[in-house]
Amino acid sequence: MQHKMNGTEPNDELLENYKFIFNAKRLSAKHYLDSCINISKYQQEIDNLENIKETLDNDKHFDFDNYIRNHCYKKLLSDIESGTVECLHEYSYLNNTVLPTCTNNGYSNLYCKICENTFKADYTQALGHSYNHTVTAPSCVNQGYTSHQCIRCSYNYRDNYINALGHSYSHTVTAPTCVNQGYTTHLCTSCKYTYVSDYTPLTEHSYINGFCDCGIGKGICGKYISWNFTTNGDLQISGSEQIEDYSQNNAPWYAKRADIKNIVLSHGITSIGKNTFYGCSSLENITIPFSVTAIDKDAFSNCNDFTIQCHYASFAKAYAIANNINYSLIRVDFDASGDGNVNVIDLISIKRKLLTSYDISPDGDCNDDGIIDIRDLLSLKNHLLYS
Repeated sequence: MQHKMNGTEPNDELLENYKFIFNAKRLSAKHYLDSCINISKYQQEIDNLENIKETLDNDKHFDFDNYIRNHCYKKLLSDIESGTVECLHEYSYLNNTVLPTCTNNGYSNLYCKICENTFKADYTQALGHSYNHTVTAPSCVNQGYTSHQCIRCSYNYRDNYINALGHSYSHTVTAPTCVNQGYTTHLCTSCKYTYVSDYTPLTEHSYINGFCDCGIGKGICGKYISWNFTTNGDLQISGSEQIEDYSQNNAPWYAKRADIKNIVLSHGITSIGKNTFYGCSSLENITIPFSVTAIDKDAFSNCNDFTIQCHYASFAKAYAIANNINYSLIRVDFDASGDGNVNVIDLISIKRKLLTSYDISPDGDCNDDGIIDIRDLLSLKNHLLYS
């Protein structure tokens, strides 16, 4: 650190300045002289500080300027820094006064132009925290408490905790139906939290004219045919005889005709009678097995656009074509005859195809190479022997 005396480099006035500014004592002056150079002939002058400069100036053999610059001034600076002597500070305020905070004192920063050090002064007391207080009430699951937030800084804390209240429930029992279980609902009257328990089993369906209040239906039509209707709009008809003729409004499923979307007839049904599906305006698909060999021309009266799912060689396919109804083939691997079954009849069909132009189902292409030939016949034989 470079030091100056009032901004002035060392010169021959510094010894006098040193005496006045730093209030050096006689013993200090003697110490400086003794430590810098051993000049015994001046010892008698040492008690008279006023005569030191003049005495030294008049001595031709003593370099007073060198002594001041290289010994006395350096020693002076060292003593100031070490605290051996004190600076008679000349302060000025710096423009970085530190204001007090909640936890720290404030102060001013001073600068001494003599020793070029900075100092803290004019301390002001820390402000302490000033709080806003917020009370949070307890809930069913969370504690209550009081929050204290200092308005000047980010410090905060909580106290005055209160236990959570716990839930207060009302209980509602829902009776079972034929499609839904029964259960008890527990609802907290304070926070609206809810849970369900105490499940009870479904009740039996109660059918009137073939249908239950829940929307499903089942019944018998003919001696050997049964039917089932689901709430998804699926009608399934199973049995082993013909479906009889009906008037326009007396088919067993007539009450749900507008809700029927898909119909599946099982293998064994032999024919579909008049007005069987009259007015099924939402019908999308009907699956007709190979066993059906007769379909009345009015079986689908007042049905809109729908598709018949059928086998390649079936009567249903021919009926769809004749009545301009959309159809889609039911694919069965190795079913060369197109009857929905895979057996020796399919071997005969492929042989006839190889010998003549006999029409067979695309499923006769047993190896899926796009060509029906002897390799398909061998594939079918292996399938029948080893499957």
